[in-house]
Parts: sequence; C-alpha cells; structure tokens
Amino acid sequence: MDESTIESILQQGEAAYERGLHKECMELCKQILDDDPSGCALYRVGTQYYYGDGVVPDEDKGMELILRSIPLLERSSQAGDPLAMTNLAYLLSEGLGLPKDEHRTLELYKAAADQGKPKAIFNLALLHVSSDDLQKDIKEAERLLLIAAEHNYEGAMSLLGSWYLVPKYPEIPENIPEALRLLTRASDMGCNEAKTQLAWAYQTGRGGEINNELAFRLYTEAAERGEEAAQDMLGRAYEYGDLTEGVNLQKAFMWYKKSADKGYSGAQASVGLFYLMGRGMDRVNLREAFRYLQLAANQSEEIAWYALGMMYQRGIYPEKDINEALRYYSMAAERNLPEAISRLGYLYELGEGVPRDLKKARALYELALESGDLEAQFRLGVMYLEGVPEAGLRKDEELGLQYISWAAEEQYPEAICKMAEFYDAGQYGCAVNRSYVLQLYAIAASKNYVCDV
Repeated sequence: MDESTIESILQQGEAAYERGLHKECMELCKQILDDDPSGCALYRVGTQYYYGDGVVPDEDKGMELILRSIPLLERSSQAGDPLAMTNLAYLLSEGLGLPKDEHRTLELYKAAADQGKPKAIFNLALLHVSSDDLQKDIKEAERLLLIAAEHNYEGAMSLLGSWYLVPKYPEIPENIPEALRLLTRASDMGCNEAKTQLAWAYQTGRGGEINNELAFRLYTEAAERGEEAAQDMLGRAYEYGDLTEGVNLQKAFMWYKKSADKGYSGAQASVGLFYLMGRGMDRVNLREAFRYLQLAANQSEEIAWYALGMMYQRGIYPEKDINEALRYYSMAAERNLPEAISRLGYLYELGEGVPRDLKKARALYELALESGDLEAQFRLGVMYLEGVPEAGLRKDEELGLQYISWAAEEQYPEAICKMAEFYDAGQYGCAVNRSYVLQLYAIAASKNYVCDV
C-alpha cells in the first residue's frame, strides 16, 4: 500500500474517532495496521482495545499493540510527524506503556502545536488547565482552544462552548450566543459531546426558548452514536417523560444501562436503583443493584452512597451492617444530599449505630427539610404530634398533622400510611372514613410500601 493511501486512511480514521465513530475508526486503522510506518494505526487500535472504544475491552491485547506502536511513534516523532508526537504525548501523559513524563508530554504537544496540529493545540490547552508542569492559565487555555476551533477541531468547539454556556472559571464569562454558535457548528460536524450540550441548552431554555423536540432529537443522535452522557439524558427523558410523549421505563433502563456499562457514574446509579426497585423489569435483582451502586459509589455519586446506606441499614443485601450504613450516609450528607441528612437524623433518633440524640436528630431533620426532603417533613411531623421535650419540641398537634399531611400529598409512603391510621381511628381531627383508608393503603401499595394494619 502506498504512502499517500496509508496517510489518507489514517486521517479518515482519526476523523471518525473524533466524531465518536469508534467502530468505523477501528475498521479503517486495521486496514493499515501492518503497513503504517508511523505507529499511529497501532496506537489507535491499541488504545481502543484498551479502553473498549467501539470494541469489547481487552486490556492485554490493547497493551500489546500499544507497546508495538511506541518504537514507531518515537521514530516518527523524531522525524517531525505531528500526529505521532500527539499520540506519544498522550501515552506519556497517561503512563500507558511508558512511565508518566509531564515535561516530555508538554514538549511533544508544543512541537506538534507549532506545526498547527489542532489536537495537539487542544491538548496543550488542557495542560494549561490541569498540568503540574505548567502554571494554571485559563485565559491561555481559552486562547489555544479558540485557535483549535478555528482549525475546525470539534473537541475545542465543544469544550469552549460548554465553558461559555455554563461558566466554570471566573476568567471566562458567560457568552450564550458564542456558546450556541460553537456548539451548533461542532454538532453539525458530528461531535456527540456538542450535540449533548446543545440538547441540554434547548431542554433547559439556556439558549432562549425551550425546544424539547429538538433536545430529544439531539440526545437521540448522540446516544445512538455511543455518547454516554447523551444515553444517560435519554434514559432520564424516558424515565420521567419530560421530552417524550410518556414514561417508558423499559427504554429508560435500556439507555441507562448502555451508559452505565461505559462507566458513566450517574447512569450506574440509575441502573442500580432500577434493579433495586424492579423498575422496567419483571423483578428486583439485588445482586446487580448492589454491583452497579458500588460502581457509582466508587465514582463519588451521592445518591449511590445513600442507596447503599439504605441497603446496609435494612439488611437488604448483602447483610445488615449499621456501620457501613452510617459511613455511606455520612459521606452523602457531607455532600448535602437531603435524603442522607434525613436518614442520619433517623439513626440518631433511634440510637442505631450512634448514641441516641434527639436534639441532633431534630437539627438534621430541619436541615434536610430546608431542601424539601419528605422523610424529614414526616418525621418532624411525628415529633410535633407527640411532643419531644428532649429535642426541644413542644407538642403541637396542628403543626404535626400539617407536616404529615403535606408529606402524604407529595406521595411519601410512610406519611400516607400514617394518614390512613388517623382516618381509621378518627384521630387528630380526621373523621373516620374507612373507604378513604382503603384508598390510602392502595396508594402506598402502588409504591411498594405495605402499611401496618
């Protein structure tokens, strides 16, 4: 195969990879795997196997190909090949097949950037944001991203557009028109990350008027091409029905799982919760629920910490462990997750795993209630109904009933059952109404909660 053909196929493969067409990239690079003298085809196929981009992950096979590519990349870099320099710099930055070397990474990216290689300019910009070898300089990163964007590098347009859409750094002010321009341009070129960002802008009205139809179309385009963030957002769209014509839990689970299996932490948490509650499937699967929630928890997803805390506290799976429950609740509470704050309050109210402290329980409930947590509202209501001097609460039946009824109206199952209890016994001003009691029991049962009758 002649040199110009190899170069053409290599460029096509790189373009496909940048657009998220990983399978197409793999097929192209495999055509020249043994003929490409630069090592770039070996590098690309190797990293795809290593990370599972467009192929079943195989770290051993990926590393074998990466190691084969390194001598060729070194030789091509010395000869001034900017793509080889960029690829070798990446291996050095990640410590893949070579010891990490930020100084040499920087040198290679600079050399490739000096030849106008957009990907190198983009990666050099990223180093100005996070490298230990360079002083953090967000404005310089912006300047380099603008240069890469002028060279039609989709990743630079997408990243810069996201910075302008939702400011991340004080040095970069909001610029919605420019954000939409860059994201639309990158999206039209096939950039999945840009499609996802643009979809979010239309969904939330960040770019002006809300356009759910366009948001759904963009999410779907990106998701079908393997973009995990878009797959997660599409899962949410089907779960809540806010972009679709109705809720479809089976489709929600399908998209969440596609995203989760690519390592997207939010989707891993959602898949774990679906398995835990049996949503979109015939029955619960506690083993898989625990596995996916742990994957999400390992990536610091607060809702996964909270759910694992519940599983350990209640002994759902693998077995009851109040210390683990307390650990997970505490981590989520430190991130201000109201559900976890409320659960911690309940542990202090019961004295489970911690010394009983009703004042602390009340304080935690009140803190969680500031964010509208329904369990906190319910438990404070019970405290007011009964009066808890140790917590500094006087008996206030009217306020207590109000708190519990509000939580019931918002479909909190335990509050629904408590209201059924009141109507059954004619307590706290609730006239006996057995028909209504049965309705309340049915509502609680529909939420997989069985009232004590």
